[in-house]
Amino acid sequence: LLIRYATNTLQPTGSRGVNSLVEFLASGGIREIPAQEGALFDDSYSPGRYERRRVRSDQPRDCIVEVHQRGFLGADGIPLQRAIVSVSDGQG
Repeated sequence: LLIRYATNTLQPTGSRGVNSLVEFLASGGIREIPAQEGALFDDSYSPGRYERRRVRSDQPRDCIVEVHQRGFLGADGIPLQRAIVSVSDGQG
C-alpha cells in the first residue's frame, strides 16, 4: 500500500523522484512491470499485471500510447500494483 501511495504521488511531479524510488524498491526485490509508451502491448500479458484501456489513436494497433500508472511486482512475482496503460485501436 505504501508503494502505491509513494509512486502515484511522485509520478505527476516527474520521473526523477519516481526513478529514485524504483531503484530503492529494486534493492528490496520489488520490480517494476515493464510498460513504455511506444512499445507494443501483448494480449497474453496477465490481467493481474496490466489494465488496458483502448483509445482512438494514429499509432499502430496495440501500441502503448500512455502509461497512466506504473505497476510493481513483489519479490515473489505477485503483483503489488497493476500497470494501467492506454493502447491504440489503430483507427485514429
